[in-house]
Amino acid sequence: FSFCGTLRITKRFALVSENWMFKFEEETSPFILGLAGRIIGKRLSTDIGMFFFEEAEMPIPWLDVTYHW
Repeated sequence: FSFCGTLRITKRFALVSENWMFKFEEETSPFILGLAGRIIGKRLSTDIGMFFFEEAEMPIPWLDVTYHW
């Protein structure tokens, strides 16, 4: 199950949230929470943020680059 969203702040910047929940037969379901800022260019967009895991002590860096043909 995933729940994701984007909130456009300005013409060239947005906040991005990507969240996943995994359903297992256990009582507790692990989840991953991703929060990032998206820098939007004419052909190139870059996401810079962090992934947070329920059991992790520190967040994991998130870098994503998208080129639009």
